[in-house]
Amino acid sequence: RDNISEEKTISARPAAATILPQLGSHPLTAVLTKEEAKMLNSKNILNFEKPYLDILYLETQDLLHDRLGRAVIRLASIWQYCWEQAGKPALP
Repeated sequence: RDNISEEKTISARPAAATILPQLGSHPLTAVLTKEEAKMLNSKNILNFEKPYLDILYLETQDLLHDRLGRAVIRLASIWQYCWEQAGKPALP
């Protein structure tokens, strides 16, 4: 602490409606407006969903591909096990 001349406070919360970096031509905000929050109950495709989903995919695509790949292998293993337990009948 001897070398620190001043202390700085770091906030963990962004200010409401803080503008985040742009994706394409859509500026992104950290918080939904009241109108957008009300629209979430509808089944319509909302104008703010596409930028959000694009960022979500960019951030999680490796995880998605890994999980889908594992699911495919597990399902194929179950099918193979059941086929073998049934006596390997002729496939249609």
